[in-house]
Amino acid sequence: MCLGAVLTLADAATVLVTLPGTRAAAVHDIDFVGGQWHMFMLTVIIPALASTPIVAGVWLWLAWANRRGYAWARSAFMAFVGVVTVGWFFVLNAGGGRDALQYTWADLLATTALWLVGLVAMALIFTQRASPHYQRRAATQAATPANGTGANVA
Repeated sequence: MCLGAVLTLADAATVLVTLPGTRAAAVHDIDFVGGQWHMFMLTVIIPALASTPIVAGVWLWLAWANRRGYAWARSAFMAFVGVVTVGWFFVLNAGGGRDALQYTWADLLATTALWLVGLVAMALIFTQRASPHYQRRAATQAATPANGTGANVA
């Protein structure tokens, strides 16, 4: 999951590096005639880049929560991978044109690597071998007295 945070930053860097070439290809495309490139920047690229630190933080937060054995973290990570999957589909769709693909292949590759890391991490936290880690946390919480003093209250 920490690798996912690093790849999120690398993915954003890839978008920034390939942006001029993507713009040149997109301007030649009929869909970006006139001022539509600016609208694409305002609605897709800028929000994606602005959310990069948040997404990297979510990767790290979920890594921390899963390391601590919180059972809810597995479900939260599954939902997070769903969001990453939607983002991957957006990049996959954006790289669909032949002219644009020569500029967006790096973005597609970086996002695919990020998506695969999420799938592998999700598979690992849901393995049978990982289950005792989460059960231990639940058992420890159940054994801890509610008043936090460690003394039995009658």
